[in-house]
Amino acid sequence: MESALGALEGVVEGMTEAQEEARHAGVLQLLLPLLDRSKAPADLRDNSVLALRACVHGNAGAVQAATEAGLVQSLIAQLDDGPESEVALLAVQALLSLGLREMLAQEAAVKRTEGRGSVRVATLRRVWTRL
Repeated sequence: MESALGALEGVVEGMTEAQEEARHAGVLQLLLPLLDRSKAPADLRDNSVLALRACVHGNAGAVQAATEAGLVQSLIAQLDDGPESEVALLAVQALLSLGLREMLAQEAAVKRTEGRGSVRVATLRRVWTRL
């Protein structure tokens, strides 16, 4: 699965037409279960976040579709792995690609999600020191 995600990342990164094809094929929705902390191991989630970032970066339509699909919340949940985790760092970088370009915007998004808000905000702040 990691190889397929890596291939997807390589194909769509920086290519608007490929991003659009992936979006219309339902790739964004397919990433949701791969970001589920209770079911997917960290290495699979790392690769899923990288693929998501490549699918949306610089593409307003893909950003909107990812947001509507609930992928912002899925990325925020990755903060539960802690501030030193690779997946938390990648999730914050993906949130940047989803238009949440400032720490305060990301904090506001974290506060709007259910559960663990204060812990996630603290994690987010620590991750931002690693950027």
